[in-house]
Parts: sequence; C-alpha cells; structure tokens
Amino acid sequence: MATIQQVETLIALRQITPPSADEVRFMKGRGAAGDVGAGIFEWDQNYPAELDDGATIIKPDTTSSSSSGRWIRQVDVRGPVHAEWFGAKGDGTNDDGPAIQDCLTTFKRVTLLAKTYRITAPIELKSGYVVEGQGLDQSTIKNQASAGAVTTYSAIKTSDTESANNAVVRGLTIDCGFDLT
Repeated sequence: MATIQQVETLIALRQITPPSADEVRFMKGRGAAGDVGAGIFEWDQNYPAELDDGATIIKPDTTSSSSSGRWIRQVDVRGPVHAEWFGAKGDGTNDDGPAIQDCLTTFKRVTLLAKTYRITAPIELKSGYVVEGQGLDQSTIKNQASAGAVTTYSAIKTSDTESANNAVVRGLTIDCGFDLT
C-alpha cells in the first residue's frame, strides 16, 4: 500500500508533478489547513483529460488540459458531502449558491454546517436530492436573490424540466429576507 503524503491546500495539490504511478495524498484543507475541504485524493493516470471540477476531480497545473490523469477525491458513500468542497464559505457574505448547486449536481446531496450560506439565486432541486443542515437556527440559507429591481423570495425551486420526487430539505432555516410580523 502506498504511503499517504500530505499537502496543505488545493493549490498545493494542483502544483504536484503528476506521478508515474498511483499515489495518495491527504489534502489538509481546500483553502487553508483544517477547513472542511480536507480529504484524501488518489492519482488516476487514466482519468479522462477534459474533467476538473475543482472539488472531486483535480487537474495538476503542470499538465495540459488535454493530458489524461487526475487527482480523484475518495468519498465515503455513507458520509457527508460538504458544499465547502466546492468552495462554499458559509460566512453569510460570499455567494455560496454555486457551490451548493455543484455539490448537489455531483452527489445529489449536500450537508450544510452550522453556518449561514448566502445565495443569490434559488437552489434547484431534482428527484432524490437531499439538502441537510445541522438543525433549525444552526444551518441557514440566506436568500438574497433578485431579478432586476424585484427581490426573488424563492430560495429553493424545482427543475423546470424534471420533477423533484423524494427530494428532502431538513435541519435548516431558510431566510428569504422578509419579516411576517
């Protein structure tokens, strides 16, 4: 079995010269060591050249986009998948919508931590998608979507072309920016 070497961040993982054989690296964090983006990546020298999602499939900077081989995140199929893997901050300021949507598109599920996730467009749910937080008033989706001068109060929507049977949203607060009192 290969020794697992450590790298600090996604940037450091991208800077590794592609190995000639399978290797495994533990990335300590996506943006900084210790953040939720940490994970184990295995080199697959036969992985198709065109793919790199910045979260689960990583192309080294030292290879051309047409070269095969990618770092592949090893995912526990029963464990949580975090929007932070795709760049979400959960700081209530940055737009986390694209990261949440990318996580759902890739895994059909996302686990939101006890943070505030700001979105500027509704999250689209499809059949079987699961959005799970840490509890009411713990995990919050703060909707700041707008269409021109009109505020959009829908934080979560279903696909225009597919049904959303068995989609689940639980354990979170959705703040659409208006007070009913």
